[in-house]
Parts: sequence; C-alpha cells; structure tokens
Amino acid sequence: MSALPSIPESRLLTPAKLLAFIQRGFLHASSYRLNFFGAYLGTALSVVFFAILARFYGNARPAALAPYGGDYFTFLLIGGAFARYLSLGMRHFGRELELELAVGTIEPVMVTATPPALALLGPSLWTLLEGIALMIGQIALGALFFGADFSRANWPAALVVGALAFVALNAWGIISAAFVLVFKRAEPLGWLVDVTLFMLAGVYFPVQILPAVLQVFAYALPLKYPPAEQLTQGVTAVTTADIRWQRCDIKAIALLANALLRQQAIEQGAVEAILVRDGVVTEGAASNIFVVSGDRLVTPPKGPYILPGVTRDLVVEIARANKIACDEKSIGIEALRTADEVWLTSSTKEILPITRIDGRPVGAGKPGPMHARMFALYKEYKRAFIQGKVE
Repeated sequence: MSALPSIPESRLLTPAKLLAFIQRGFLHASSYRLNFFGAYLGTALSVVFFAILARFYGNARPAALAPYGGDYFTFLLIGGAFARYLSLGMRHFGRELELELAVGTIEPVMVTATPPALALLGPSLWTLLEGIALMIGQIALGALFFGADFSRANWPAALVVGALAFVALNAWGIISAAFVLVFKRAEPLGWLVDVTLFMLAGVYFPVQILPAVLQVFAYALPLKYPPAEQLTQGVTAVTTADIRWQRCDIKAIALLANALLRQQAIEQGAVEAILVRDGVVTEGAASNIFVVSGDRLVTPPKGPYILPGVTRDLVVEIARANKIACDEKSIGIEALRTADEVWLTSSTKEILPITRIDGRPVGAGKPGPMHARMFALYKEYKRAFIQGKVE
C-alpha cells in the first residue's frame, strides 16, 4: 500500500505565519495613527460615559438590578465590554476581509503556499487580539479608576463562558465573511447582532424595564431569563404526542420535531409543549419536566427519550442536598393532570411553574409552595456559585 502524500511544510499552519499576519495587521493599523489611538481613547471615553450615566441615576438601586448586584455602573461596564467582545466575534472576519478585497491583497496571498483558511482569515488576527485587549482594558479602567464592584465575580466561570461564546460567535463571523466574499460589501449578520446586543440584550439596562413589545423580541435572544410575572403567575402548557425519533438523548442539531411541537404550543397560546409517548410524559419540547405530588418531586428518568438538562440535574442535586424527596421515575399522563405542582426546567427558563395544562388548572392554579422553596434554594446556589463558594 503506497504511503499518503505528505503535506508540504509551506502549506502547514505555522506560528511564524500567524505571527507574520499579526505583525502586518499591527503595522497597517498603527500607520493610521489618529484612528489607531482613537480606538483606545474611545474605549476610555466609553467607561467615562458609563460612570456619568450611573452618577446621573444617583444611588438608586432599582429592583431590576438586584440579580446583577445592584450597582448600575458595574452593570453598564460589564454589559458594554462583553457586547463589544461578542460583536467583535461576529464582525471582525467580515470587516477585515472586505478591506483586503478592496485593496486586492487576497488574490496574491492565495496563490502562494499559504493555507487558504489563513489567507482569508489571517488579516483579522490583529483586530481580534486588539479587540480582546480593549475589552480587558475597559474592565480594568472601570475597576481601577471608577470603583466598579467585582467582589462577587467568578472569574474562572466568566472566562470559560466568554471563551465558549466567542468560539460560537466566531462561526457566525465566518458566515458573515462568506457574505462579504459573495456580495463584496453586504454584512447583514453583524449589523443585526450589533442592534440586538445593544438595544435588546441587557447592555444598558435590564430586559425587564423594556416596553412590553420589545421584551417579546428580547426574550427571544439567547440566555434570557423569564419575566418576573411568569415566576409569580406561572405559565400555560399543552400536552402533545411525542413524534420524535428513538434517540432523543443525543444532543444533535436534528431538532425539527421539537421546533414543530413548540410552535404548536405557541399557536395555542402556551409557553411549552409537554411531550407524551405511549401515555408517559417524556419532557418538554425545549425543557425537562418536574411534578410535585405531596411533598415529593418526580421527574422522568434519563433514557433514550429524554435529553438530560444541566438545570434538571442541578434541581435534583439541590433537592436531595436539602432533604427534599426527589424520585426519578416515569410520570403517567394522569399523574401529570392530578399533580399539585408542575415545573419546567431549562438553562434559559430556570425553574418555571406551569399553572395550566390543556386549559385546566394545575393544583390551585398558581405557583405552589414547593416551587417557592426550590427556586429560593436555586437562587442561593447561583449566588454562591458566582461568589466562587461552590464548584
């Protein structure tokens, strides 16, 4: 059997080539001195703007800021820095590629031994590193000169979440660069993200204070938590046949059935669809299900028809740690309808009480005492995690 042909060393992605692109990006950016230093000055002025805006509101600490520590300046600083960070991940590939196409440097590099991916994305490496430095500088400036309060910050968790979010959004940034390759100047994804991040995603103010119409769009964005009234009043759900395949425990991108079932629920005025297979509850279209019967929690056991959620596992862990009986066993449709309480759990909904199913009230038709206790324990765990007191 003949050996596979080796890849020429000149075609490999080497540190020297990466460094060359970074150096080129720095020299090009710094040659426009006013613009180069203006970026750093603009970062500093944004921190000053946040400080002035926070001082304008005085020492008021509205309830909407309580989950974020209550300090408006720190809220603005973190929101602004991470919005810049995420917007950078979305836009820097497309923006730099558009510039390279305009000056005609892509084609000459492509005919050299440079790997195509590096030829297309390499020009954005300096912009990427500079953007990360500006974000770190913005946070540091706020902490050193304006008293931003990071006493409860969990830095390791923030770094992990930030890195994962940036990797995910870089994929969108590459898609945005593909738009530039085809249409030369069009970059709709980057524009859309900038608008939604700053206007609707809780950068300048908590989502809860937005007008009701805008909250509809805000809560459609990732990592948004349910409005306060959903926790105090509960939500509605409908039961529907589980039409999915036989390996729902595999976290795959084939979620068409889940999306269709969720849409059916929304069209009926419900927040979630509770899936039922052969008379047994499996899970929600985008959540896990808990029922309360007396003083016991019950949730369907893990298996091929259920995608285990981290919030589900955490609720089970918290319950058992606080001597709350929690069983992982099958829930029949009749047990669902006669339960004292029903909850759905997910990363974005947290622990949300369901007070009506198929038009009929659950228990007393309002969130029950077990939900109040469990949600308080859940919030206590979150605070301890943010402060680094639990792993």
